Amino acid sequence: MRATMLALVMASMFPFGCDRTPKEDPADAQAKLQSDLKAAAAFTRNNKPKDAEKLYADILAKQPDEPQALAGLARLRLSADKVDEALSMIDKSIAGAGEDAAVHSLRGEILAKKGDHAEAAAAFGKAFTLAPEKSRVRPALRCAAQARQEVRRRREGSCARWPNSTRWRSSSTPSWATSCGHRTASTTPSRRT
Repeated sequence: MRATMLALVMASMFPFGCDRTPKEDPADAQAKLQSDLKAAAAFTRNNKPKDAEKLYADILAKQPDEPQALAGLARLRLSADKVDEALSMIDKSIAGAGEDAAVHSLRGEILAKKGDHAEAAAAFGKAFTLAPEKSRVRPALRCAAQARQEVRRRREGSCARWPNSTRWRSSSTPSWATSCGHRTASTTPSRRT
């Protein structure tokens, strides 16, 4: 009876003592955050946007200003053609991350898709100045230069595959050859004689 009485007194004095949750170690929380970010990026690469979006949303529920999660979610919004949402998220990410070349490069992609080419060029330029060796600006610039050269070649009447070509083609000429400025003739063979 004494033990029961003592138990009742103790229970009434400390009613919430057993409901305490242990505090999470900051190092463990950071490790889990990095693991979740890597998993969400992997879902994005593997074309599983719903899984990636769920993980990013979970991360942002715990840490609303996490720059990498905002940037990842902005990339998903961009691929879903939600350009305005993507732009607001990437701007929040830049406010938190600051000097990250990949984030500025993503902002350039978003602005280019939106049609704001002057600001897109500025964002790509910022990405290039932050990390010229890691920037995706070089391939984009190379691609743009190749496109300009191809347009110039088409205007001049030559083809990228045969820059100095004046060969006549038969009616079985592939469509890419005729669209590049090659002349066609149905009576002339496709080889030079």
